[in-house]
Amino acid sequence: MRKNGFTLIEILAVIIIMGIIGLIGIAAISNNTDEARRSAFANLARNFAESARSMRGEDKLPHDPKNGEVLLLKVESLNGTDKTDDYTTPFGDLSLNYCYVMVVNDNNNIKYYVTILDSSSHAVFYEEYSKIDKKSVISGDNNNIKKIVSFNSLTQGKKLSIGGVQYTVTSRKTNYIVLKK
Repeated sequence: MRKNGFTLIEILAVIIIMGIIGLIGIAAISNNTDEARRSAFANLARNFAESARSMRGEDKLPHDPKNGEVLLLKVESLNGTDKTDDYTTPFGDLSLNYCYVMVVNDNNNIKYYVTILDSSSHAVFYEEYSKIDKKSVISGDNNNIKKIVSFNSLTQGKKLSIGGVQYTVTSRKTNYIVLKK
């Protein structure tokens, strides 16, 4: 004679299978959340570069770099940045002293690079505007994070290597610095 119902073993098997499916689902959602945050962080970096491009197109840069010069422009001095929204990332607040757009004039070819760092050690480090994506976002103990130079530490005459090229600080103002090869 067969009784209707499930045995303890059958119930435990179903619970274990549901637990495994739940863990897989949580891991997938967690991974998607991190990717979405990295994409948002990369979009923020691109927006900063786009602001600098717009300022240059409208002749609003405080200094238009000549051939062989680099303009380091603090992000809070960019047109179009909203002081309440643009200084936070999906991971934390921006460390503004480590956030700038570099306008590089190399043989009269203008390129825009972005370096930003937030309070949770997520960064985009010296990445060309057109190449910034979620893979550009580095975090944690990445050695490139240790290479990010504080804006305030760049004093007149200081040497700085950007992309393997040596530059010297030739002019320093409150919101921008000019470097020359």
